[in-house]
Amino acid sequence: MDGTFKCEFNKLLVSTFNNINKVEEKSLNKLGADLSIAEFHILECVAGGKDGSRTVCEIAEAMGVTVPTVTVAVKKLENKGYLCRSQNLSDGRSKIISLTEEGKRMNRKHEFFHEQMIFAVCDEFNEEEQGLLFRCIKKFNDFFGDKAQ
Repeated sequence: MDGTFKCEFNKLLVSTFNNINKVEEKSLNKLGADLSIAEFHILECVAGGKDGSRTVCEIAEAMGVTVPTVTVAVKKLENKGYLCRSQNLSDGRSKIISLTEEGKRMNRKHEFFHEQMIFAVCDEFNEEEQGLLFRCIKKFNDFFGDKAQ
């Protein structure tokens, strides 16, 4: 593998990552929500928990961030009306974090954005190309997932 390929491939990866973030940010801003991309991803994480709820520790672990970071974000999202806390009946020391109705609405809109993005990208490829694309992205994900641990 020559240096030119590696250099151009690196530029392409960085550009792709940045473009995805920009498109997602623009799309979510059009919703008129007072949420950052990171906050949308917290809503998504909570919704993905058992019964649509998680503890702060579970959110932190799932997102690969610290408990204090999640605690601050949850408080902010609670103040904005997107999350609510309730007592954890199985462990009185922790709270269960759930989406409010407004949080569920915003999460559905975020999910819709991702569905539209995937459909648009997949429409550009035939079935064989989709399989190859999937395998390549999976290899990237496996590589970066291992490094994130």
